[in-house]
Amino acid sequence: MKLATTKNAKRNISYGLAYKLFQVLSQFLLRSCLIYILGPAYLGIDGLFASVLKVLSMAELGVGGAIIFSMYKPIADDDTETVCALMALFRRLYRIIGLVVLALGLSLLPFLPRLIKGSVPDGLNLTALYLLYLVNTVLSYMVVTYKESVLWALQRDDLVNKALLISQGTLLAFQIAILFLWKNYYLFLLVNPICTLLYKGVVYALCEKFFPQFQPHGQIAPELKRDIVIRTSGIFISHLSTTTRTSFDSVFTAAFLGLVMTAVYNNYLYIILAVTGLMRILTESVRAGIGNSVALNSLRRNYHDMEKMNFLFMSLSGWASACILCLVQPFMCLWVGARLVLPVGSALLFVLYFYLLRIGDIRSLYVNATGIWWELRYRAILESASNILLNYFLGKRMGLPGILLATIISLVLFNILYGSPFLFRLYFKEQRVTDYFGQQAVYLAAAAACCAVTAGACIFLTGPCVLEGTKAALVVQLVLRTCICCVIPPLCYWLFFHRSRMYILSLPWLLDRMPLLKRGLGKTEAVFRRMARVKAAPGRTSLTEAEAAAPLPLLKQWDSRWGTRPYGGSSIGISGSLPVCLSIAVMSLQGKRSCTPDAVAAFRETCREAAGDEEAAFIKSFVRQHSLHAEWTERLSAEQARSSLGAGDVLICLLDAGKLVDDAGHFVLMTDLDQETAAVHDPLSAARTIERVSFPALQEQALGWWLLSKA
Repeated sequence: MKLATTKNAKRNISYGLAYKLFQVLSQFLLRSCLIYILGPAYLGIDGLFASVLKVLSMAELGVGGAIIFSMYKPIADDDTETVCALMALFRRLYRIIGLVVLALGLSLLPFLPRLIKGSVPDGLNLTALYLLYLVNTVLSYMVVTYKESVLWALQRDDLVNKALLISQGTLLAFQIAILFLWKNYYLFLLVNPICTLLYKGVVYALCEKFFPQFQPHGQIAPELKRDIVIRTSGIFISHLSTTTRTSFDSVFTAAFLGLVMTAVYNNYLYIILAVTGLMRILTESVRAGIGNSVALNSLRRNYHDMEKMNFLFMSLSGWASACILCLVQPFMCLWVGARLVLPVGSALLFVLYFYLLRIGDIRSLYVNATGIWWELRYRAILESASNILLNYFLGKRMGLPGILLATIISLVLFNILYGSPFLFRLYFKEQRVTDYFGQQAVYLAAAAACCAVTAGACIFLTGPCVLEGTKAALVVQLVLRTCICCVIPPLCYWLFFHRSRMYILSLPWLLDRMPLLKRGLGKTEAVFRRMARVKAAPGRTSLTEAEAAAPLPLLKQWDSRWGTRPYGGSSIGISGSLPVCLSIAVMSLQGKRSCTPDAVAAFRETCREAAGDEEAAFIKSFVRQHSLHAEWTERLSAEQARSSLGAGDVLICLLDAGKLVDDAGHFVLMTDLDQETAAVHDPLSAARTIERVSFPALQEQALGWWLLSKA
């Protein structure tokens, strides 16, 4: 089964955005009600118990992730029998896991008072509250969780989000009513397991409606079972680092600083996680599509996709970091009051923590898709141990800043620096991890500059954040800063990268998958050009000495000399493979070094009426201007290709979408042909230019060939 990855991604983003927005707003509303109706200590209890149960949920061992990964290939192969057998295994294991979590949770009952520094609110029974949390967690494992696995593997996150919207909306209505009418924390928690059962019921009904062919029955092959065991161990260890990174921070904060400071910490963490959740819509919407792509496509294509996604995602992360930096303090003061606002230094650490977490998000998609969790086990163990130890020593000495620094240090050393090379060593073997680190360093510098410029603009235009100011003044400041954050960061990123290779490659890749953004981004870029007064340099460009001396100068689309020049309603860098190939052909056949790609593009614009908009008419008109002959053929044999290349002709191949290129209508030059492989020059890919390709594969993907020769 070939998944409709683009359609699913659009659908998942739509429903994911709706659910995440609802989740952020509902959590904000519930947290506000808890603070103002019951008090911040209750919010601290909620954060503490949620963190403790997240640690207990490590008993899940990564079974879900391993089984979902194991479903990718049988789904791609239409192997329904194997998918059903995996569902049956999932059901058995999760029922066992639910019982294990229950046993571990009950064993912690005697230690609950030691997890909290200071007193708890009067009239509260910690044991009863904890048991309500525990029952809800156990139910999430015991009831039809295996149905969710199919929806995740089929990239139908939208159905899961529909079920979440129904159940969470019901939960929100009941909990707010309970707080206002009875102010009873026990009743507030009691509706949690009821709505969990509602959610499971909706998931079951949706799965039965859309995918009735998937039912839990059968046995999986022993080889697949061994593979799941290995991957489960790796995912468990990987989850260990994630759990200690977030959950133990709350536990140490409660133990060292008390429930109120735990509530303050979790308020800031809520902002970080809210933004993370909104951004994760993008990554989760393509997660199954990446798994499908890893199973079906080449390493080279997957690497280039990762590069593009990483550039776009880190640009968005830098923008989000600037927004958090400039808005979090006035927002917190307006929301919970000045007494529950952290110092500026701690807020800066939260911003740094947020950005560093985002560095690994795109990389993690490919780690999950390739299933190399076991190979990353030592990274996770080292990060977990480092985080716990540093939390204890730095938290005890420095308080909350020490706890944040402990997490940041562990994240940089073991997640980013130590963990990133594994993906390149085990999957992207032909690529260099140093290039990846270099890109991340550039993106980090751009994010820091963007944050500094945006913060400076906010302070200059709105003044520093005054925590003791009136509500009206804080609202005005927050609105003005929000407007600044909507304009300055994207403008900064456009100025930093609009002439870069990754911008030129990534933007069309994004727009092809999200066509609704095309018009909006096109208008935005035009506005930025006017604001920055950026115009293409007048006159023609020239070649370097090395290019001018080469018999066949291998020019690129994304070259800064002409990449941003207009061509075909876009630019040469985005859609100008044809003018680059024609430029090289004229230089090779006639030696005219002045015929650069921008000159070819300018010719098409000036002779549009004479040549027409058709590509063939344009090519024939252009080559006649240079005393050349152009012949089109839909099929080209190896003998014909060798004969033409031997005579000094130039062969330009028009490719369809496939393994060699992602999009139809892309032009490449063939420069050499031996018995089995061809050398091609791809104006859009240096990697593809370096390696040789199978000539039969090139023939299969070719829509046709232009043979250019002297007239």
